[in-house]
Amino acid sequence: MSMQELQESFKLLDTGRLPEAEQLCRKVLASDPRNCLARGLLGFIAHRQGRSEEGESLLLKAAEDDERSGQLQHLLGLYYAEQGALRQAADRFKRAVRTQPRHLGAWLALGETCKRLGRPDAAHKAF
Repeated sequence: MSMQELQESFKLLDTGRLPEAEQLCRKVLASDPRNCLARGLLGFIAHRQGRSEEGESLLLKAAEDDERSGQLQHLLGLYYAEQGALRQAADRFKRAVRTQPRHLGAWLALGETCKRLGRPDAAHKAF
């Protein structure tokens, strides 16, 4: 059930329904406190709600606990990109595609970030 709830949380995040997404993440964490994806998603939601310090802490802890999760690396990359830390964002997107080569969102984000960094050759490879 928790995977369904997390998928729903991502949909709610995409549509800007942050309080509902947060509530679902907290529900997953209440039944599975070690769920790194739920913790990372909760961190990204906290960031989007203006609680960036809390968000970064949750994201970093989740990514540290599950280094093989391309989704967590992607979320952390998005966080850094939104903070303007493009080099850190690119690094996280690279980690995401290394661990999850079919993660289309991470490839696109990597290409866009490389483009913003003025590295068209790297952007072209990512696209």
